[in-house]
Amino acid sequence: MIQVLFNFTILLAAIIVIRAKSPYFSALAIALLALLLSITIFQMNLIFPAIILILIYLGGMLVVFVYRTAYSADLIPLPINMTLTLLIAISGTSLLATASSPLVENLCETSS
Repeated sequence: MIQVLFNFTILLAAIIVIRAKSPYFSALAIALLALLLSITIFQMNLIFPAIILILIYLGGMLVVFVYRTAYSADLIPLPINMTLTLLIAISGTSLLATASSPLVENLCETSS
């Protein structure tokens, strides 16, 4: 259950990065996404790539967002339409949950 919630949060952060109208929300979402993905990589006992993701990738991306934010100069950032974003994240999470179900694993084992 916690892994499904974790997958939902990853999908939600990725969709917010894509759909955000303001670079402020994009920067926050990409920081959350990099943190969640590094935790996922760390859970697979791949410690070095998780550290590299946080230090190198997140640092580089946040520099790009700061550069973009300096040129956009939005004093009041526009909000995100969260209804469609949540619906997309819920449907993606349900697809992930059904794709990783034991029924699918049993079908794949019996077909080969």
